[in-house]
Amino acid sequence: MTGTFTARRVETLRPAVRRIVDERIEALALPVSLLVICELLGVPYTSSSRSRPRSSTAGP
Repeated sequence: MTGTFTARRVETLRPAVRRIVDERIEALALPVSLLVICELLGVPYTSSSRSRPRSSTAGP
């Protein structure tokens, strides 16, 4: 594993990592923001499952 994480190797992975993150960022955004809102309101996150379908359709 010595040569696995060299600066050069990590730099060559940058486009693949960026693509992976770009493809999955939206899937993370709603759960994270909903978790923070629930925390602010003092609502258990598991109780918020009822609001997930509605919040995913809300748009600008």
